[in-house]
Amino acid sequence: MPRAAPSGPEQLHERTAARTEKAAARETAISRKAFASLRGEL
Repeated sequence: MPRAAPSGPEQLHERTAARTEKAAARETAISRKAFASLRGEL
């Protein structure tokens, strides 16, 4: 298997980190909505 370019792993890591941050932000927004709806129901 050919080796990736030197910048390859770093770019992949940055992309993965950005994806993780987006996922975390999305989960936070979802949990905030869930807590708000729970408070509204109680």
